[in-house]
Amino acid sequence: MYSKTIRVISFVLVLVAVSAFASCNLLNGVEEESTEAETTISALTEIPATPAETLAYFNRVMNAIKAENPGVSSERKRNIKDVKAVSAKGEIPEVASIISLAKGYMDVLGKKSETSEHGENLSDFLPVKGSPLVSSLTLDDIVTATCVQNEDDDEYYTLTVVLKDVENPGPFSPIGKAFDLDIDKSTVLEQFQNYTDNVTVSDYSALYTGCSVTISILKSSDKVTNISYNKNVVVTSDVVFNGELAVWGDAVVSLTFTETKEYKKFVWEAPTEEAAD
Repeated sequence: MYSKTIRVISFVLVLVAVSAFASCNLLNGVEEESTEAETTISALTEIPATPAETLAYFNRVMNAIKAENPGVSSERKRNIKDVKAVSAKGEIPEVASIISLAKGYMDVLGKKSETSEHGENLSDFLPVKGSPLVSSLTLDDIVTATCVQNEDDDEYYTLTVVLKDVENPGPFSPIGKAFDLDIDKSTVLEQFQNYTDNVTVSDYSALYTGCSVTISILKSSDKVTNISYNKNVVVTSDVVFNGELAVWGDAVVSLTFTETKEYKKFVWEAPTEEAAD
């Protein structure tokens, strides 16, 4: 009798232990599922599936910026590279003055950094200056439009639009619909001449190639949090060398001008009075 009682008690204890273990696993599963549910980011707009959908999404979230006028700061970086001068006699090694000329080309353009406070009109702060729109791009204006989830932070989408190449773009060109054409040719030519007495430049051609716009979008609200305008311009000009470089005569000068202009630190909500103080 005693032996049977012990066996029964042992069996009951085993059942209790198994039951407790199963309950523990069940609770852990619930907790894991709950944690997973808590970390899932809800997207206001699902990732666009086609270039047409992606471009429409891009235009919508970008144009909302000028409609709502958030606070935003901008920074600009420029560079000149691949400077070459070639005449009938071959490549011209004395390119120091040409590099100075190229530096002058960069100096023609405006400020390196700016800030617009929340509520201030952004019509002239963001491209396209003077327009109520930031982008009026169509499928005919672009090479690709892609949208993916940000690799480093799944709260954000990264959307990139690559524009078609355009030579000497006007305001209604693909470049003019998304970038500021803030380079006045006559001013640039004048600046060229100011930087060297050894080169006469009468005109130049600018090929905008591989230009793109990349933006970060907060998935939960469709608010843009960062914009990067990437400009790549191949400039070619027929020049006449004078003075010390007159031996080279007529030549073709080329250089590549790059610019990255970034808009960041967006403030979409109006600051409270306490924050303002």
